[in-house]
Amino acid sequence: VTVLERQREPLAADKLRLPLLSPAERWQRSGRWDVYGDELIRLEDRKGQAFCLGPTFEEEITDLVAAYGPRVARELPIKLYQISTKYRDEVRPRFGLLRGREFIMKDLYSFHRDLDCAQETYEQVCAAYRRIFDALGLDYVQVLADSGAMGGNYTHEFQVLAEVGEDDLVYCDRGDFRANVETLVGSD
Repeated sequence: VTVLERQREPLAADKLRLPLLSPAERWQRSGRWDVYGDELIRLEDRKGQAFCLGPTFEEEITDLVAAYGPRVARELPIKLYQISTKYRDEVRPRFGLLRGREFIMKDLYSFHRDLDCAQETYEQVCAAYRRIFDALGLDYVQVLADSGAMGGNYTHEFQVLAEVGEDDLVYCDRGDFRANVETLVGSD
C-alpha cells in the first residue's frame, strides 16, 4: 500500500472509505441494479429491505458529492479514492485474482468542471499507475479496455505480461495502438 500511497500524493486526491453494503434504491435509481445482473451480490435485511455488496462505488461517491450541492462547483476538481474490498459474483472465478468473488481494489473518482480538466486528471492518474508498476519492477502494458457495467467511453487497463492468464492483447509494433481484444469484438 505504501507504493500506492506515495504515487497518490502528486494527484492531490483525498482518501476515504465508503460502505460495502449499499441500498438497492441507490442502484435502482442509477439503472445499474438490473444492468449488473447475476454478478451483483444481493441480500435483504431482517426488514426485507434490499441491499447489495459493493462491486464498485460510483453510486455511493456520486451521492456523497451531490449531497454538498452547489458549493461543490467551487471546489472542482475533486479527487477521492479508496482501497477497499469489492464483491462480484463473476461467471468465471479463476486464479483467486480479479475473477474472484471478493477482492481488494483501489478506486479513484474525480469530478470536474469540463472535459479538458477531466482529461488532464485521467492522464495524471495513468502516469501514477505507470510509476507504481515501474516501482514494483513489473513488465506491463497500458491497453484500451472495456468499461463494462461501469460505463464510460474512454478507459484503459494495465496488464502485467505473463504466460498464464485469460486476456488476449493486441498491439502495433510502432507502439501507437494497444488493446484488450474484448474491446475489438464486432470490429474488423
